Amino acid sequence: MNIGDWRVAIEEEIDTHNGEVYDRTFAISKADMRETFPSLIEAVEFAQSMTGNKSINGWAYVEQLSKQAQEFYLKEGIK
Repeated sequence: MNIGDWRVAIEEEIDTHNGEVYDRTFAISKADMRETFPSLIEAVEFAQSMTGNKSINGWAYVEQLSKQAQEFYLKEGIK
């Protein structure tokens, strides 16, 4: 998902043997810059602060990204 020029992403490493997520990183990137955060809302709020784009509540972005992740899990059979 993009917020201004920043790309906000949930990056996950999945155990292919049992289909479970074993590591999750919340990151934002722009050109050759990349930052990671302990939570998705912190990544979203940072991207919003860097772009000045606070027209949408940060939690709305979190909800949308969470929904996309859940749809992906169902499609891929990930626990």
